[in-house]
Amino acid sequence: MPMGSVANLSNSAIAVGYMKKFMDWSIKTGEVFGPLVAWEAPIPEDGGGAQSFNFPAYGEVPPTSTPLPEMSDVTPEGIFDFNYTVTPYEYGRAFAVSQLARYQSRTTLQDKLARIAAQDRVNSIDRLIRRKVYGHGSDLPTNIYLNSTAVAMGSMASTDVISWDFLTELVMQAKSLGIEPMDGSNFVSIIHPLMEKGIKNMTDYKNVGQYNVPDIFYKGEVGMVAGIRFIVSPQAKVFWGAGPATVTAGSTTLTNAYNAGSTTIVVGSGTNIANGDYLTIGTVETESVSPGANLEQVRVVSGGGTTTLVIRGLGLYKPDSNNKTTGLYFDHAAGEAVVEKYNVCGIPILGKNSLIGVHGARTGRYGQSGFKTGLDILDRFGYVWWYWYGGVSRVDRYMLLGKVVTTSWTLGSN
Repeated sequence: MPMGSVANLSNSAIAVGYMKKFMDWSIKTGEVFGPLVAWEAPIPEDGGGAQSFNFPAYGEVPPTSTPLPEMSDVTPEGIFDFNYTVTPYEYGRAFAVSQLARYQSRTTLQDKLARIAAQDRVNSIDRLIRRKVYGHGSDLPTNIYLNSTAVAMGSMASTDVISWDFLTELVMQAKSLGIEPMDGSNFVSIIHPLMEKGIKNMTDYKNVGQYNVPDIFYKGEVGMVAGIRFIVSPQAKVFWGAGPATVTAGSTTLTNAYNAGSTTIVVGSGTNIANGDYLTIGTVETESVSPGANLEQVRVVSGGGTTTLVIRGLGLYKPDSNNKTTGLYFDHAAGEAVVEKYNVCGIPILGKNSLIGVHGARTGRYGQSGFKTGLDILDRFGYVWWYWYGGVSRVDRYMLLGKVVTTSWTLGSN
């Protein structure tokens, strides 16, 4: 259950009301990556912790085929040991609400704030874990397999899409490395909805009603192929625009700076940009470059072939604006890249020991939420907050990351 521990609250109907909404929305939002982490013992608050935590591991000794000597003693062998390090940090966010806002709100404000805070908490922790699963810029898993002879995402071909052969190759590699299946028999992978159609179109596909598992069905689990149980979630990683260029690819830059919410952009060149095309705006991720914080993908509605394009995106996210639109999700500066390239999707192969995590005893695995009042003289202001102390590290020996090109696009953001 993704709701984490509960803070002590004052004996206030308002505070209790907020906490109830926190718990309700935490249950509804769910959590995707956390259940796949091997969490270590909680970190106590009263000392005994450390800035980082090292977990010992020991290397394997190659089998011997040499007979023992008859007249001399055996030579002792050395063993190899090393550490996996997890460095926890503090994470959190607060949202302020005034008494006047509660009086004048046309909605149940505590419900809305609780929803926003709970979703932000769960999504933020999921995103932190996701970076370890799929990598981020140059911080990459060791065992990466491209469904291609290319060595980089940008050099892959448009035909390097998901296939049954590639999935069985990943499973074979996982078994060869000694990755322990998550449920004792099957591995688990979290994929983006862009991949769901390709999975379900395979002849070997089984939906969740066609197989049994010895543990539990995960939130978002849609089926199994080649011994891999697939969880579909928009939280899964897409390397937006990181694949090869389309056949008639547009490649240009923004002429002007644009605020989040803008529905029209002007580019340096409209050549090869047609209505219905998807454009990736911002710094695209590569094997050595982290994605831009404002990287997003939009769809051209009209103006194709010209430099003035009407677009649709995920829309405005800024809470301090009344201009709610379906345009850009982020602010963008003049000169940012605008490219028309295929997306690349990650297919992580996870087992029992692929991820190691630590967390504070107070915050639990999924964070702590609360509502605080009484910080001002007239007791007019309240604060909805969440807090988490924790961290996750991947065990490179015990996880794989497959990458495939997808010929599908969607509105999306980094």
